[in-house]
Amino acid sequence: MSNQQYAHKFQLGVPFRTYLEDYAPKWEELAWITRDENGILTVQLHWGDDSCRFSESVHSGLVGLALDIQRDPDNECVIITGTGKDFMNEPDKEEALAEGEKVYPHSATYDWWWMNQTRIFNAFIDIPVPVVAAINGGCSFHPEVWLMSDYIFVSDDAYYMDKHVLGSHCIPADGLNELVGYIVGRNRVKGIFLKGTCIDAKMGVDLGLWHEIVPKAELLERAKTFAKESILCLEPMHRRMWREVFVQPYRELMAKTVRASLAQEAYAAELCVVKPGENHALQFREEFMKKMEH
Repeated sequence: MSNQQYAHKFQLGVPFRTYLEDYAPKWEELAWITRDENGILTVQLHWGDDSCRFSESVHSGLVGLALDIQRDPDNECVIITGTGKDFMNEPDKEEALAEGEKVYPHSATYDWWWMNQTRIFNAFIDIPVPVVAAINGGCSFHPEVWLMSDYIFVSDDAYYMDKHVLGSHCIPADGLNELVGYIVGRNRVKGIFLKGTCIDAKMGVDLGLWHEIVPKAELLERAKTFAKESILCLEPMHRRMWREVFVQPYRELMAKTVRASLAQEAYAAELCVVKPGENHALQFREEFMKKMEH
């Protein structure tokens, strides 16, 4: 048995890695991905020629996209941006309707929400090089993909609004409660989420959610210039250790919180993802408002 030969499909002694020429085409319906001669990878989310829309497939795709970016050692910096008027501000309504009829192995709140959302934070946290965000408009869905970036530019018409309570009639416990609370303060975040506060570009700077406001037409070019002048000037290992230093608190925060809190949101959301016409949480709110009118 000591001479037994084991079949393998990987190259012994060579770490697993990904290649841009493989993953750029794989994700082209979600993001246009390019890399310049300096190793700056630009990831531009889109929906055709317009702004990216949120859906179940986008939710899971973002995890896979980030995992491929992580494993490519030729990336020296990553820029995350969007297309069109907004970054990601509307749902894909066709897929949302189809989800209501879909049969899941366990439940929508586990197979879609919990399984993906408990992994999306680390997928982006574990990108090993600095990340620059260039947010080109409104974002009401999953800003964690850019809020954990090392430097964040926003356009002058950008805003962030959480729609869990007023839009989805659910509770905001998908990890954003912890992430945004970590940045702006735990008492403040409760009011922001409960009231559905729209955080515009200036308010976001004041709260410490992002760094600079840039005219929309100059946004992506400003991010690329920043990456060249402020990140590529660092020695390659220093870039990577910079990233590790500043994402470690996020990694610890999510390790402690996101799985339990997301389970609580998924439990509450069972009232929102039953068959069409049976959204008990929405019905409760509507009945409550009618009582308040009398």
